[in-house]
Amino acid sequence: MDVWIILQQMLTLAAIMAIGFYLHRKEWMEEDTYGKLSRMVVNIFNPLLIIDGVINKSYTRQSGNIGENLVFMLLYFVLLPVLGGMLAPLFAKRREERNIYQLMTVFSNVGFMGIPIITSIYGKESMIYITFYILGYNVLLYTLGVWLFQSEKKGVSPRVLLKNMLNPGVVASILGILLFLWNPPVPQFAKSLCSYMGTATVPLSMILIGFSLADTNWKALFGNMRMFLFVAVKMLAIPIGAALCLKHLDISAMVKGIFVLQLAMPVGSILALMAVENDRGGEICTNGIVLSTLASVVTVPVVCVFL
Repeated sequence: MDVWIILQQMLTLAAIMAIGFYLHRKEWMEEDTYGKLSRMVVNIFNPLLIIDGVINKSYTRQSGNIGENLVFMLLYFVLLPVLGGMLAPLFAKRREERNIYQLMTVFSNVGFMGIPIITSIYGKESMIYITFYILGYNVLLYTLGVWLFQSEKKGVSPRVLLKNMLNPGVVASILGILLFLWNPPVPQFAKSLCSYMGTATVPLSMILIGFSLADTNWKALFGNMRMFLFVAVKMLAIPIGAALCLKHLDISAMVKGIFVLQLAMPVGSILALMAVENDRGGEICTNGIVLSTLASVVTVPVVCVFL
């Protein structure tokens, strides 16, 4: 395990967030602009990143571990919502806050953090396995995620919630799966469009999170023992427990390692942007993202010891 790879990712994240922090301090971007950019990232840039992850990658389809990886990906997205529902009441009493903790349990940074860390360990051939997690992540994010963000709103009918789930993120995820299965020729201009727009997701997301950090009460953040406990459970107890359970099973080491490492990733940055868009739990999401991202420098290498 190359700790330097993780450290570089952390420094990259921190540097981009610092730019957003600086923009807030210099008043070069206002709150209204922040909200509009958040909606653009959630509904335009991120969906195009999903499609880019399929059409601009070269895969070797003869691998016999694809099916095995698919099973573990499905297990990942069944296990975490269940664990999130069980653990959330330990960290919050109000339904809205419980929903946020459940979201933070389920939605980790499987892409921006997951890709460089996992490929540095298992090589570029692991990218196809990671893509399945990204596709599953986005389907669940724009369905269960939307539901948990909006279900506690009074006067919102199930029909409205269902309508909200049919959004660019879900459409892009379904299209991505179809493109992977069908593998049609894609025009170069479409590949370039998705690549250019999708690539913008990461810096824009980090800048927006950095912008929101300018109003963070750092003393309260680092004095929040409840959040520290949550991060310890999410990023140590769950992945280490999974690694120990799978240790003696006769399965691909790469498939098993990717499953455990995805469990060990920090809270996904997209949650803070969705919280802004839905006016729900933005401070909790931001605190979870900051603490878990900082903690991952230590927790991910610890988890790797158990692989």
